[in-house]
Amino acid sequence: MNNQEIVDTAPVAVDPNDPNHWDIVKATQYGILTRCKDIVEEEGIDVRKPDKDNITLLHWAAINNRHDVVDYYISKGAIVDAIGGDLNATPLQWAVRQGHQSMIACLMRHGADPSIRDGEGSAAIHVAAQYSFWPIVAYLVAKGVDVDTYDTNGLTPLMWAVLRSRGPDTVRVLLGLGADPNLVDRKFRNLPIHFAIETPSPDSFELLLEITKDLQQHNGKGNSPISLASGKKEWMAEQIETELENRGITRTRGVRRIFSSKARRTGLLYAVSLFFLVAAGFVFHTNNIYLGPWASKFAAIICLYIFVFLVIKIAVPSSEVSLKMPICWSEATKTYITGVGLLILWPVINVGWLGTLICTPLLHYVFYKTVTADPGYIPTDRNVQYSSIIELAEAEKLDSSTLCTSSLIKRPLRSKYCGTSKKLIARFDHYCPWVNNAVGFGNHKYFIMYLSLLIVNLSWHFYAITLYWGSEQGCNVDFSQRGSILRAFACSGYVTWQFFHTCLHLIWVSLLLVTQLNFVLVQGVTTNERIRAHRYSYLTVRNGGIVHNSFNRGVFQNFLDFFELDFCGKKALVVDWRKKLVLEPEFKPFAQEIGEENV
Repeated sequence: MNNQEIVDTAPVAVDPNDPNHWDIVKATQYGILTRCKDIVEEEGIDVRKPDKDNITLLHWAAINNRHDVVDYYISKGAIVDAIGGDLNATPLQWAVRQGHQSMIACLMRHGADPSIRDGEGSAAIHVAAQYSFWPIVAYLVAKGVDVDTYDTNGLTPLMWAVLRSRGPDTVRVLLGLGADPNLVDRKFRNLPIHFAIETPSPDSFELLLEITKDLQQHNGKGNSPISLASGKKEWMAEQIETELENRGITRTRGVRRIFSSKARRTGLLYAVSLFFLVAAGFVFHTNNIYLGPWASKFAAIICLYIFVFLVIKIAVPSSEVSLKMPICWSEATKTYITGVGLLILWPVINVGWLGTLICTPLLHYVFYKTVTADPGYIPTDRNVQYSSIIELAEAEKLDSSTLCTSSLIKRPLRSKYCGTSKKLIARFDHYCPWVNNAVGFGNHKYFIMYLSLLIVNLSWHFYAITLYWGSEQGCNVDFSQRGSILRAFACSGYVTWQFFHTCLHLIWVSLLLVTQLNFVLVQGVTTNERIRAHRYSYLTVRNGGIVHNSFNRGVFQNFLDFFELDFCGKKALVVDWRKKLVLEPEFKPFAQEIGEENV
């Protein structure tokens, strides 16, 4: 045999990176459909036959999210619910463990059964809950899976979500889809809140606290939620006790029994705030003959503060204080300032009273509108939720940027879920504790008007106090003389105390109004958008600043749009932000610095 013959008969080197030489498993894993077809057609491979590990080709296609390959194998007779692998799981369950939304939708279109249990006793929804894949949980429920189905271990998806918590989203989504927080596991008789107390994350506990019906229910070991928390997580035990008192289940004692309702506690917060302001004014208005005047006054103020603090601490839960105290203090301050103006300043100062008499009621009216108006709550129902979830999941676009995990509907443009209001708010700006309401599409203009009228009111009181100090009927202080400021302060403690609060509120309210006007009129954004500008595709951010906003139409036009006014031939662009899901043509002319594909 010559050399040429030896070369001709030598084996040809195979390139391992050439897909044309891959075996069917590798071709399936990488989604090389043509190679898969060639092998099946040429070698007559049975796509239903598992390998030595009992794994089918459909399993490999599903776990690697190969849609075309899955469609082909099923067309060739592959069993969509084949059991395989160490966990005896279906291709659907393999896809769930990898979080492939669109693959799950694909397999279910081909008839995959999500109720099949794997070797650990879990159905697809339990696996998704264990891995905190809330989009898959939502999709399965929207497609008809029972949200409260038990696995063979006696646990519901909600219980698994609490036990394997990786943040609050999965628990929140399950509760939003109707999961029952009052079911118990079949082995230890634990409620989901029992599990929440024993897990390291507090998020689930706070979500379950208000909606668990029986907070005194004992588990199989005889522990109620409060006894389980006592000694381990005292803050949880305190919150459970407060919730039981609020429901009237446990008997309150002492002061808390008197102020057992939220309305009474809110009234108490307002009353003690006003009491402190009036009492402090009285302290500054009097002198103590035993101590130096300023030393005695500051000591009395400290005693007043301690007294008010103790009353609030005894009567009102701390969580409620942080929520209600700002608005109660704000109203008490306005009441004090108005009272001093009417009782002390008015008899002496005869300037600007007509405007003040008009402005003050208007101020309180606009404040009332800001507090009580719907800030732009976005309504929803179960059908809307399910259709939104299915549409987004099948396009593999279901995540927290496209769907609100609390309301479970598509996020309209410029909207945000308010954790305090517990609602999805259209054109959300911020939550303001001083008005105890979210500021959004429905009440933002009232909020701006309130700040403006408040500044006018405070400015007049500032001016009236300076006139009072210099008038003969008032303090008759000559400000050209040395020590005149101290004599003015000593003249009337009530007025001095009012002057301090007037200046303080005038400064921060003015700063807030300027900031709001800059955002709304100059930049055309909300406070939320300005803080989180990098999250929104309609905002172009460079070097930390917004260089383009699709909704910015110039200062004057922004003003008309915001207040929905028509003026001098210019018309406001009136938009219902509760329904605006995409950037439609009326805004596209203003998208000059971003490509058409981004709008």
